[in-house]
Amino acid sequence: MVGQKKKGTGGEAARYITRTAALRKLQLSLPDFRRLCILKGVYPREPKNRFKAQKGDPRLKVLYLVKDIQFLMHEPIIWKFREHKAVMKKVKKHYERNEDSKGGALFGQRPRYTLDRIIKERYPTFNDALNDLEDPLTLAFLYTKMPARKGVKIGVINTSIRVTTEFLLYCIEAKALRKAFISIKGYYYQVEVMGQLITWVSPHNFATRASGVDHRVMKTFLELYLVLLSFVNYRLFTSLNLYYPPVLPLSFNEIKNTVDDDKKFSSCGVKEMQNHLLTTLNFDLKPKGKIDDDPDEEGIDMHLLEGLQMDEAKKAADLRTKQQTLFKDMKFFLGRETNLESLTFVIRSCSGTVSWEKMTAHGSTYQEDDESITHQIVDRPGFKKKYMSRYYVQPQWVYDCINAVMLLPVQDYFMGAVLPPHLSPFDQKDDELYVPPEQKALLARQRGEIPEDQPLNAEDNSDGDSSDDDDKVDVPVPKSYIQKLREREKKKKARKWRKKKAEREHDKEMAIIEGRAPDEGGEVKGKAGEEGATTNTVVTPATVEGTPQHKDTGATPMEEGDGGVEGEKDGDDGVEGNKDGDDGVEGEKDGEGEAAAAAPNKKRRRKPRKEPVVMEVTKGKKHNHESRANMAAKREEARLNIMMLPNKRRKLYWALKRKEITKDKKSQELEKKRTAIDEEKKKEKQETRKKLLRGKSRK
Repeated sequence: MVGQKKKGTGGEAARYITRTAALRKLQLSLPDFRRLCILKGVYPREPKNRFKAQKGDPRLKVLYLVKDIQFLMHEPIIWKFREHKAVMKKVKKHYERNEDSKGGALFGQRPRYTLDRIIKERYPTFNDALNDLEDPLTLAFLYTKMPARKGVKIGVINTSIRVTTEFLLYCIEAKALRKAFISIKGYYYQVEVMGQLITWVSPHNFATRASGVDHRVMKTFLELYLVLLSFVNYRLFTSLNLYYPPVLPLSFNEIKNTVDDDKKFSSCGVKEMQNHLLTTLNFDLKPKGKIDDDPDEEGIDMHLLEGLQMDEAKKAADLRTKQQTLFKDMKFFLGRETNLESLTFVIRSCSGTVSWEKMTAHGSTYQEDDESITHQIVDRPGFKKKYMSRYYVQPQWVYDCINAVMLLPVQDYFMGAVLPPHLSPFDQKDDELYVPPEQKALLARQRGEIPEDQPLNAEDNSDGDSSDDDDKVDVPVPKSYIQKLREREKKKKARKWRKKKAEREHDKEMAIIEGRAPDEGGEVKGKAGEEGATTNTVVTPATVEGTPQHKDTGATPMEEGDGGVEGEKDGDDGVEGNKDGDDGVEGEKDGEGEAAAAAPNKKRRRKPRKEPVVMEVTKGKKHNHESRANMAAKREEARLNIMMLPNKRRKLYWALKRKEITKDKKSQELEKKRTAIDEEKKKEKQETRKKLLRGKSRK
């Protein structure tokens, strides 16, 4: 008979292993295990059935695949971790015995490991490395702006600056930039390297202080990514027939000499590295020999393409060459308030030349007084001397031109002008998505429907000759940005006015329902209807509603009024019948005797009497005693008024009513609690008094 399998030896339970069991199996500490998993690319997994995978344990645990842990067991770097741990124990003992010289010598001889084999193992082909290059670039650019502090060493920051600068130099030489966008997070760049698009984010030029981040984990990722970027940079530079490391005007040895002699290159100041290395973007690299004009351009096999595919390929190639030579024969001068690194990279990637002031940073090739400068990029007003031979534009013009793949009119980007919206080039072009009017105008300009020299804020000139207008093609000219802002303000004001009007109408309706006077006053006082006279309210002639109309009984109308509906001459409503337009109540008093003398046989209608309101004063409460008939009539009237309301307002009324009921309930509960607390305190006081009296009596 075949024996039964034990529980937990097959299925989901045998496929997964907990983190504590993995640590026990690998004989590593938790930080070393995390570092090993990051370097090898092993991550926790979520099982289909967690209850079975955890062998019935209901607690939430971190699970790994058993085959991943077995894969880590054969990694040689584990032995380096163990040797490093043993050496550090000895170093600690030497320092505890005040043997600093021995401890320092042993610490310098600690075992080190390299990641070359792991990089080759994780990325077997160069295309695989390019596909996974976005995260390494983003993290490396982030650490270039990090301040040196505990957990972030200066050597790591300097290495990040060196690796990122080398990658930017390759992009400049290969003219690989395709898109650029400025956002709150930083600068977004997209480059095309060997047919693959790579996008990353570079932070703004100020110190980034990351709070709530475990720098040990980030440091391990950065350690892997810097080695990967070094491999990629070497391959890219050799593909362009360039020296690697690049031959720069200021080599790393010269940078080291500019700093104190006691400092090493790895401990060189961050500012010195940024001032020397980032400004080397303004210099051409030295090639090994002769290179072709377009070394990175891939040849197109025209015989493999047919029809539309050939036309599309030619259009894409023309668009690429146009973008690569967008700023050709243009000289830019950057103001010291602008971002030198970003603008230099972007302009030089499109065949432009850049310079800045000598006092700002190293690497300037010409000064501000050069008459051949075509554009000066500024971001602040006020200049002592301006040159008429150049345009003074804001930095956004450069990025918008690159995204539009054409030179936009500079009139919209002059110093102090209201800039057009900076549209993102990474949005998907879908018909269902909303397309802003500025994007439509830009697309029309690219298609040639709008002239390239025409600014976005151009308005229609109706004063021109009719003969000239007939020759021109009717082109939809977009509105100016200022006009759009004014229209938005008008719409906001109209929305506010409509909202206030709706609130006023709602207040009036709620006042009619609840039988109170509205905030504006004068329209409704008390509850509408015949029973309104029973409440203590003031009824004006213009607001009497629901009064019964007087039937024609053949009686002649009185000159001075009889207090009824008919017989009015100069009164406002049918209720008033006096000559001078006074209230109906006064007319009733004045014309009572004359009406009785003139028409003795007429039955005079009497107004319903006001029932006396008796107020009882009790302990802090007021009671309004009314007859049951009046209360029932009021309830019926309120119900009818509610039924006349629209559905939404009726729901709002009942929601308010429920809130009032819940408030009353809460207040009653609070009163009960307070009374209970007061009673308990009284009982405690009585008990304490009794105890005191008993003690005195015993004495």
